[in-house]
Amino acid sequence: MGVAADVSKGLSLIEEVAASGNGGALQALGDVYSRGGPVAIDGEKALSYYQRALDAGSSGVLVRIGELYRDGTVIVADPQKAFDAFQRAADAGNPTGKIRLGEAYITGKGVSKDANHMDRP
Repeated sequence: MGVAADVSKGLSLIEEVAASGNGGALQALGDVYSRGGPVAIDGEKALSYYQRALDAGSSGVLVRIGELYRDGTVIVADPQKAFDAFQRAADAGNPTGKIRLGEAYITGKGVSKDANHMDRP
């Protein structure tokens, strides 16, 4: 047994917590606007919420920022910004950030030519 969906109420509750600068709530709002469904996709709004979450100390959101720039589905793709976000996430010790950074090196997306020139067995 569940409850009836109430998007307005749900957003209101999350926004209330986000207003206090809570990084998790800010990231949750970014997720809502980057994925759509109950609300229209709004890449710029998602990115703004993610940036605010980062400013609040949620370094894990760097992976989400990198994915937005890598995928280019809700904002204009920017492989260099994606790479930079993944690098910052990896530097912060985020395992997913390290994986995404590794994938960037493998594909060469966002990687400078010098950094991409690696000796291979």
